Amino acid sequence: MSNERNYRMSTISLAAAALSLLLAGCDRQQDKHDELPPKGSEVFLIGPGPENARWPAVVAGARQAMQRYPYLRLRLLTPQPGSGTTVSSLIERAISQGASAIALWIDNETGHDIELEAAQRRGIVLVTMNDHLPNSPGISHVDVNMSEGAARLGQRLPEIADGHISYVLLHARGRDPVATACHDRFLERARNHSSIHELTERNLRGTDQTPQELVDEMLGLFPSASLVITLDRDLWGGLRPGISLPETSRFVALSAAPALWPALRDGKAAALAGPLDGDIGRAAIELIASELASEQEDTSMRVIECEVVTPANLDDFARRYADAAGIPLADLPIAIPTTQPASAPGDG
Repeated sequence: MSNERNYRMSTISLAAAALSLLLAGCDRQQDKHDELPPKGSEVFLIGPGPENARWPAVVAGARQAMQRYPYLRLRLLTPQPGSGTTVSSLIERAISQGASAIALWIDNETGHDIELEAAQRRGIVLVTMNDHLPNSPGISHVDVNMSEGAARLGQRLPEIADGHISYVLLHARGRDPVATACHDRFLERARNHSSIHELTERNLRGTDQTPQELVDEMLGLFPSASLVITLDRDLWGGLRPGISLPETSRFVALSAAPALWPALRDGKAAALAGPLDGDIGRAAIELIASELASEQEDTSMRVIECEVVTPANLDDFARRYADAAGIPLADLPIAIPTTQPASAPGDG
């Protein structure tokens, strides 16, 4: 009887322990649920608008990420072309409309300190994308590693040049830390190759000349230069070509936006370097969701790497670019030849 009584007591003890663990697990689940931000929390995405060739994919990546966070609501704020609306005024509008979080696209911009400090005082989660704001404690960041993209272009320069032995270089060294790093890291790698050399270079910083005038000047001095390397990431930021070149010249761009894919396919571009832009929007939303669900004030950084895109890997890059943004490939300038072979007689 003693053994049977001990067995029953052990069984009861095990059952009590299991029930205790179950209840503790439920409490943890409840605590985790309680950490979620209120349903309908407003997340504002502020950026340059559709005239920026990269922005549509950034927005699409953010919207795709939002599907994982049904308790958040995404709102888009961009300046209307010709309206004179400033980024600072858009930040103020987001604050006044009850933002829980703001994801802000930065392009060589400063001067938002007052508005960002006002947002922080209200407990609004802040995440910057693309360029990093100096002296920005308490703000998380999604960094695009453009200088590594420039370094990879320099590393693969002989392959990109495709038998040509010289190039001219357009850059913006000294304008900001990113522009300086892009110039320096490109040359650090490019100068390791004895098979190709730089003829001359021009700096966009501190000149009244336009990018087109600087390129024309270099090609006027060296008419045989068939490769124009451009390390100004803003030059190709719009939907229209940044510069025009003679038929005998090709360009290299520190951007891999869809607007440039036809030039790469047609042979006007020798190579592009840039990120999967949809990953930028996705990372920004993930940081915001994490910070809204946490009581800690620690900031985080995500780094989005840049890839070198050539005619050989354009199709693969285009598919992955579309996937990262959740955009059908058919909605982008898909990587197919823009000129079709002539029809054979009788084909109609």
